Amino acid sequence: MFNREELTVIIQSLSALDIKGSDAIYMATLISKVNGEVNKIDEEADKKATLAKEILEKEKSEKENKEVNNKK
Repeated sequence: MFNREELTVIIQSLSALDIKGSDAIYMATLISKVNGEVNKIDEEADKKATLAKEILEKEKSEKENKEVNNKK
């Protein structure tokens, strides 16, 4: 499978082509599908970033709670 950067290059390359006639429909469909794949990759990256942030916040909170309990 392609990574985000490779898909972006593919989109740019396809967009730079001057396709006319009935082939234009196929090229537009292809560009749309590649864009969809880029969006999926972006969504997965966002989910991973959110999950990582939640984990870090939870660990920080647990550490702070331990420090408070140790002071008592």
